[in-house]
This record gives sequence, structure tokens and C-alpha cells, in this order.
Amino acid sequence: YEKYHPFGLEIVSWCEQSDKIAEIVAQMGIEWPVALISEEQPLSEFNEKYYPVGLYPTVTMFDSTGSLVFSDTVESRGNIVSVLDDRFADIVNPNLYTSTDYSADGVVEVLQRATVGQGADIVLMGDGFSDRMVVDGRYREVMEQTMEAMFSEAPFAHFREMFNVYMVTAVSVNECYEYNSTTALKCKFGEGTLISGDNELCFDYATKVVAEENLDNTLIIVVLNSDKYAGTTYMYYPTSGVDGYGAAIAYLPLTADYDMFRGLVCHEAVGHGFAKLDDEYTLEGMGAMPVDNKGHRETRESFGWLKNTDIYSSYNFVKWSHFLSLPRYTSLGLGIYEGGSSYATGVYRPTEQSIMNQNTSGFNPPSREAIYQRIHRLAYGHQWSYSFEEFLKYDFVNLIQKDNSKLSLCSEIELFIPTHSPIVCGSRTLHKQIK
Repeated sequence: YEKYHPFGLEIVSWCEQSDKIAEIVAQMGIEWPVALISEEQPLSEFNEKYYPVGLYPTVTMFDSTGSLVFSDTVESRGNIVSVLDDRFADIVNPNLYTSTDYSADGVVEVLQRATVGQGADIVLMGDGFSDRMVVDGRYREVMEQTMEAMFSEAPFAHFREMFNVYMVTAVSVNECYEYNSTTALKCKFGEGTLISGDNELCFDYATKVVAEENLDNTLIIVVLNSDKYAGTTYMYYPTSGVDGYGAAIAYLPLTADYDMFRGLVCHEAVGHGFAKLDDEYTLEGMGAMPVDNKGHRETRESFGWLKNTDIYSSYNFVKWSHFLSLPRYTSLGLGIYEGGSSYATGVYRPTEQSIMNQNTSGFNPPSREAIYQRIHRLAYGHQWSYSFEEFLKYDFVNLIQKDNSKLSLCSEIELFIPTHSPIVCGSRTLHKQIK
């Protein structure tokens, strides 16, 4: 209805009279007319004039002359979609390119193989890329661009040799996100910066290279063929309960600017998807964190998530207290700042700015520590033991190399639009059982 209503489609539905009908229509946001069938207004009256098929319930379609052009049972109502697509194709977008060659769909290529440890797995795939964009190399170019953006910030940049990066080709019917377009992973732009897609379909593509039981250890990045600014990461609780783990899918578009795209990759994919970091920004109109949210935080923290924000501001008990006694960090602005997780009060972050705040300034020390830990756990397995002193030796080099004069340009901050908060989907096993 949303797809074709602007071009002439109208829906009229009817059902038996019920006190609940008006409530359901309002709750579901149904915009088309709904007729109510009752003893005073029996179905036979509708059959005589509007419903000449005789079966109830059925789905029927009439053209503008009143001729019946489609009829099927409710159980097979999905068949009407292809009929609508055919009838509206020339009206909605007569020049829409349509793929014909799907031979490359599902093909896996190795973009990078780990040379240290067993390797952390990252699977890249695109949505809205047609067969001709695969043939001319554009698909691969975008995947390689995404990989380079991912390795542009520390600690990813310093431990690149510990990653396996795979590209899975997903051939879309169309190259855009119009009313009548169809894409391989069914991605859609929602309100604000929200992106949705078929998560289970993304997992299916990922399992062409990664075993199902290893998805907890895998980051999936889906790049949309669009210059729109948006980004959303979907996170699943780990099935093993291992610290910092859990399947994740980061959806983000190409955008019109590489620096903007790079920031989205680092924020959504590396920050949320890989390291399970929290947002450090505050949304307009969001005051204190509700009490109910603290329970959700505790669940996620039990999995080793959200290491870069805290609801406690005590110098001795905040999550990054072990950094605060080190002058090398406090002299660069590490502290306890109120605001984070989209709320203005009741949540605290480690630095004024960071990639998890406004997509600039690099990852702050607690975030780098979380990324460092997960990289090494995935590369070396459970036998690897974390040493804060070893991390400090690595990070001291990072501090020396970083050019702090380029951090947090005011023009960048003023133009920044926060992306949608991560969507936590619970247990993926349970999710599949319910579905």
C-alpha cells in the first residue's frame, strides 16, 4: 500500500463486526477504508455489488474499469504482489534497471587472510547492487573501500594482520530504493537514520563462509548503494556467554562523502558491531535515563558490552578508573563526563568527543581497550589472557603517534547527525525459533 498508493492503488477491506475492529485498525495504522459486516449489513450485499467471487475470505483486484483482474484465497494472498509489480512497473519508474544475471549471487571472495593467530572473521556484503555493478567491478570496489575504512582507526589499524575479511556477493534486482525497487537483502530506510534489512537473510549469506556456530564471533557489514546518511547496527546476545561476544549486523549506506562513510564504518561496525560499545552522544529532548533502562544495561554489561559508558561516576568505581590514575591519559582529556547512551543525565562517558560520540576524534582509551581485548580473544582463543600492562605498552605508542591537534573540529560537530541507536535483538537462537 505504501509502495503503490501514490500511483493509484486503493485497498478496501471488510470483516465481521467487532468492538475490537476500530481499536485494531488504529493500532496497526491501517489507512485504507474498512467496511464492517453485520446482520444489518450482511456479506451478501457486498457480494452482489462489490464481491462477485463468492468465496470468503478472498483477495480480489479490480482495474479502473471495474473488471476483475485477480482473485485468490487469503492463504495465497502473496501472489498479488507480482501482479501489482507488473501493473505498476511502467507507471512508477519506467527506466528502472533490472538484473538478469544472478550467477554471481552468493559467491565468496577472500579480501584478506589473517597472518597472525586464527583470525577474527568479518563478512562484507552489499545491498542495492545489480548484476552490471558486479561485472564492472563496482561491487568489489565498494567492499574494498569498506575494508580500508574499517582499518583506518586504531586499534584495528595496528592489528590488521589478525583479521579474515570476506566478501559475499549479493545481486539485487534493482540499484536503488524506490517505491517499486527490489534489493537482495531487503534493506529499507526508516524514520530518521534508521535502516532495516532481512537479518536472517544476511546470516544466510554469511554462513556461506562462516559456520553457523561461529556467528557469535563474526561481524557482518552490509553497505547500501545509496548516498543517504543513516546507519543502524543490530546486536544479538551471545549464545556462549563469552565476554564481548554476540552476532552483529551493521547496516550503513555509501553516503556522498568518504570521510562521512569512514566515520559511519568506524562508529557502527567497529564500535557497536565488533566491540559492543555504547553511543556517547546525547539526543535532543532526552533527559535522565529511565530506571527501566538500567536493568537492560545490566544484562548487556554481563556480556561484556558497554565498556565505554557507566551509570556510576565515582572516580574509584567508574569502569575506566584504572586509566584515571595515569597522567598520560588525563592530560589528554580522559575523565568522567555526564551524558551518553542518548541521555543527558544519569550516564557518563570517558571523553568529551570520540568516534562513539560524533564520529570524530578516534576511539577513546576505554573503547580502544575493549577493541584490543576482542581482537586478541578472537585471534588467540580462550587461552589468551588479558594484561593491562601489555595494553598500555601498545597504547603508549598509539598516544605518541596520534595528532591531537586535528580532533573535534567545531564545523564537524555542528553538522553531525547521530545515527539510530543499536537495536538489541536478544538471543539469536530464540529469535529463529519464534520466527
